[in-house]
Amino acid sequence: MKKILIATHNDGKLAMIKELFPEFRILSLNDLEYFIEPDETGETFEENAIIKAKFYHQNLNEICIADDAGICIPVLNNFPGVRTKRWFERFRSRT
Repeated sequence: MKKILIATHNDGKLAMIKELFPEFRILSLNDLEYFIEPDETGETFEENAIIKAKFYHQNLNEICIADDAGICIPVLNNFPGVRTKRWFERFRSRT
């Protein structure tokens, strides 16, 4: 059975993808003993998804699908947007 790595820790997302591709063995980052994550340096969600997919494919030699998302607050010009994870990590480290 062919495998596809979904670059996520989100169990809900993983369950939906497993339903869409029953003919594949779907793995997530939770299934791996691999704790290195790529630097998400893209300027868009799409660029960050591509960075993640390429990173895991190159380092694990698996077919990989990735996405990226964040919080976009319109009244704040979509802040924090693509930098949501970095912003949250800085915020959390201050508390």
